[in-house]
Amino acid sequence: MSSTALPAAGETLAVLQTSVAYRDIAGSEYGVPESWLSLPVLTEEAFRVLPADESIARRFHEAEAARLQEFAGRAARQRNWNEVDSLLAQARSLAVNSPWLKEGVTNLQALAAQRDDVLFSKEASYGAASMSARLRYKMESAALCDEAALPSHLQRKIRQGKKGKDGGE
Repeated sequence: MSSTALPAAGETLAVLQTSVAYRDIAGSEYGVPESWLSLPVLTEEAFRVLPADESIARRFHEAEAARLQEFAGRAARQRNWNEVDSLLAQARSLAVNSPWLKEGVTNLQALAAQRDDVLFSKEASYGAASMSARLRYKMESAALCDEAALPSHLQRKIRQGKKGKDGGE
């Protein structure tokens, strides 16, 4: 089998290999044996009927919205406001099931309405970078809890450089 061909359906495919070597406080060396993560190869039909994972879909929409925000920031720097409006409309369509994304897009649309290319492009770029690299609380999808109780690096903020979810000081 060539290195680029997938195994047949029903077989497994090794997707990750890991091993750990470390030294303790006393300087003794230890190692954890090599371990592999292998997943079953599915047919296209079997793959299509798998249930969607809500947290993965939400994170995908966040990443896509971040990409659109970055493009909107570039368009604003070129003062192409029709493109900015179009990109924000696309981002809004991704935000249908995410109040946090929806609020962020609403904020950007309000900034875009001012037609201030510097202000908009900075907010869009910072927001896109923050959204792309955002850490998630592991129970985020299960409990839409009070984010104010979470450490600040896990809180989802609407405006960059502002405290809390509402973007206020």
